[in-house]
This record gives sequence, C-alpha cells and structure tokens, in this order.
Amino acid sequence: MLDSRSERSQSLISLGMVHRDCGRVGVHLGALDGANGCDVDGCLHFCTLNGLGALLGVTRVHGQDVRDQNVLAAQSIANIVKSSLGPLGLDKMMVDSIGEVTISNDGATIMSLLNVENPAGRIFVELAQKQDKEVGDGTTSVVLIAAELLRRANELVKQKIHPTTIITGYRQACREACKFMTEQLSVKVDALGRDALINAAKTSMSSKIINECHKAEGSKTFKYPVKAVNVLQAHGKSARDSIFLKGFALNCTVASQGAESEITLERIRKILAAGANVVFTTKGIDDLCLKSFVEAGAMAVRRCKKEDLRRLAKAAGATMVSDLTSVETGEVFDASNLGTADEVVQERISDD
Repeated sequence: MLDSRSERSQSLISLGMVHRDCGRVGVHLGALDGANGCDVDGCLHFCTLNGLGALLGVTRVHGQDVRDQNVLAAQSIANIVKSSLGPLGLDKMMVDSIGEVTISNDGATIMSLLNVENPAGRIFVELAQKQDKEVGDGTTSVVLIAAELLRRANELVKQKIHPTTIITGYRQACREACKFMTEQLSVKVDALGRDALINAAKTSMSSKIINECHKAEGSKTFKYPVKAVNVLQAHGKSARDSIFLKGFALNCTVASQGAESEITLERIRKILAAGANVVFTTKGIDDLCLKSFVEAGAMAVRRCKKEDLRRLAKAAGATMVSDLTSVETGEVFDASNLGTADEVVQERISDD
C-alpha cells in the first residue's frame, strides 16, 4: 500500500491507497499534486481529466469538439456511398491491401471494405451491415439518412437545445413518417399490375447493362417457383454472358484422387523454389498438394483469417500474394515476397 502524501509529486494510477487523514482506503487516479486533505465521502480522490490525459499521453477532446468530429466522420462515410444511391447510381471500385479488386454499388459491400478507424464511423459501418442482415436492402439510404439526422442534430445542439429533446422529437417524427407512408404512399402489390412489377425489376438491373440483354418473357402470364431457381455467380464476364440451363446446376467438382492438377503442383514448386518453408493461405489445401510440402520439409497452414494474415505479413515483412500471374513472364513467384521469422511452432492450448 502507498501513502498518498508521500507520493504527491508523482503521477500514478493506483487502487487501494490509504489516506493518513482518515485511514480509509481510497481510490486515486492520475496526478496527486494539490490533493489536500480527504474528501467528505471518505478519501475518494479523482484527478482532472487533463491530468489523466497527460498521464496516459493522449489529447483530451470534449464537448462540442467531439460532436463536430463525430459529425465529420459520419459525413465522410456518407459522401463515399451517396453517389451509388438509386437506379442510376455509380459503381465503386475498391482495392484491398492484397490487391483484390471489388466492384459494387451495394452499400453494405462498400461499407464492409472500408478501413474505418473513427469510432463514430465504425457505428455507421455496423448500421449498414445490420440493415443488410435484417432487411436485405436500403443500406445506402440508411447511412445517408442517419448522417443527415446527425448533422442536423448537431446544429440544434449548437442552438442550446438539449439532446434529450432532440431525441424525443426524432422519435415523434419517425412515428409520423411511418404513419404517412403507410396511409399515403404504400400500394398493394396486387394492385400494381404485371408491367409495374417488370419495370421495378428493370430499375434494379440498370447497372447490369440491361440494354444489351434480350427480353425473354412471353406475352402470356404464367407462374413459376422463384425460390426453386438456383443462381450461380462466376467472376470474369458480364451479365450478358449469363446462360440458362434446363436442369439444376451445382457449384461443385467431382471428387477423384486420380485427378491431380499439374498446374497447382507447378505453382507449389515455384513457391518452394523461391525459398519458402512456411506457407499460409486463407483457402484449403488438397491432400495431394500437401504431399509436396511434406516432401520439401515445408509447413503449410490453411484456412487462416485474412485479417490475421495481414497482421502476420506486416510483422514478418512479407507480401500477401493472391495470384502468381505476371503479364511479362507468366506465372512466377518472386522471393522478395517472402518474410522472415525466428521460429514458427504449433502448440495445443486446452482443447482448441
């Protein structure tokens, strides 16, 4: 136990300190300079936040400055996705740290690929993900509406209106808006008609080069089981290259131990020839391919999390490689992509 008076000139954080004036156990946080005597409630001393901030080496921001920073972060997120809103919205091209390219105008996809560090910004990312999970659409709209509500609420706070009053007003406005949409704007699907439903579907296909697609439906009306149709996605071609199969398609391969892929083995040989003795991948590794690693005395670790590999590559000085293809020399693996580590071990902890 430390004496509070003998340590007045030090900045510290300690629990269970005894104050001489009353002999009680108190809680002392931060700089103790100027803490004279004991508190009425029994030796409970708290330093100012400035003293604690100086102790922890951080900058203290409070009040309106915090609100302005949160609004700025929200507006920055909204500005990224607002151009992708609506049937005429633009697509976004995003490249992650390992060079993988994603093109999308879906708000949830764009938000999930953003590297947001600001706490207020992360809340907007989680908001878009929650909207996508619960509703399945409207991710961009919910981010834009939330950012605008936050901006206007900040203006009201600057006019000395209490946040509780603003929240109450927002909730009342939400009830009135829902009531108005239900009574005035909503239309039953049965009353829309077939042409209106087709036009609604076309607006969602505006980013899929619909003018190059052919009208395939017949003139007569018919019913078909929509949920029984299996849609498979493949990268590398456009929507006009889609095909229709009279049957049921599965994205699977026939298992055969004799169907060894020479292309895959050649890639493994190039990686091992570059000097790699430990290989990490986010995907799986076939047992036949693992044999090549074992014979070379190398360690192969499969199904790693991408975020873990990013941190590992940064710590070891390695480069994450998603494709060995090179325009000039074909498939090649450069030794400069390799990192170094003093030791790589596998240890079993508990039942994990």
